[in-house]
Amino acid sequence: MEMRTLTRGLVKGIPTLLKVDFNFTLGHAKRLAEVTADKREEVLFGIIDSLLDKSTIDSVYSLTSQEIYYLLVALYVNTKGSHLPVTYSCLGPVTKDGKLTEGCGNTDIPLNVDMTKLDVKPLLKDYKPLETDCEVEGRGKTHLVFRIPNHGRVREFESYGESLCDDYLDTIVKPQEGDVLPENAYDLAMQSPEYRAYKETVDTKIDLISWLHEVDGEVLSASELYDFSDGLSIPDLEKSLEYRVKYDDWGVKQDAQIKCPKCGGECRVALPFSVAYLFPRLLP
Repeated sequence: MEMRTLTRGLVKGIPTLLKVDFNFTLGHAKRLAEVTADKREEVLFGIIDSLLDKSTIDSVYSLTSQEIYYLLVALYVNTKGSHLPVTYSCLGPVTKDGKLTEGCGNTDIPLNVDMTKLDVKPLLKDYKPLETDCEVEGRGKTHLVFRIPNHGRVREFESYGESLCDDYLDTIVKPQEGDVLPENAYDLAMQSPEYRAYKETVDTKIDLISWLHEVDGEVLSASELYDFSDGLSIPDLEKSLEYRVKYDDWGVKQDAQIKCPKCGGECRVALPFSVAYLFPRLLP
């Protein structure tokens, strides 16, 4: 796969071309083969970091999630070839109002994805951070800067959201020292209406603030922003959402159209671009 370049506009606020030289070695493959699946992403990101052109990028975690997906695709092609075989189940045809109907039960719909011909949508050329002044409850006039978060920042927010939900689960299960809990105690708690409602609130809030980069010139942690955001007005949040909608639609296209050979139903499906699927192992 011939490496293309991504116009980033995210390093020091100016458009920058990211150039990557992938020389994936047997040593890299052995490192991936020697770790458990839950550690594979961490190891793979470390490998990608060692392959980056550090004259333009500090680390893999300073890249956006869209760019990392692009690099994963390129690494797959350079390492395993141009085609990714995937099997889907029939979801049924899509109705006129965009809803899925019930599938026919076929669980063997093959799709051979040509990874060299995926659409890559560039970031809009007019991208720049959104700076705005707003009145924050309990703080007064505050200067906010919104921007596309890098992957390290996204991971920070995801991790904080998960910790909040884990702590809330404990309040439902109420484990005490010395208790022997049923094996499915936490599984049952995760299915409870109160947990689902709490998780939806946390996920929504994390999603809203993940693009908030600075508050009065200071980069706050995920936990600090989570508490700070309670004082933001709905109109200010709507303004940030409009900005996000405009600049979040770019990068590698991660879906495809499939047609069930049994019933003829067609629908769009997500492509499995996770580290676990693309790189289950690299050694025979």
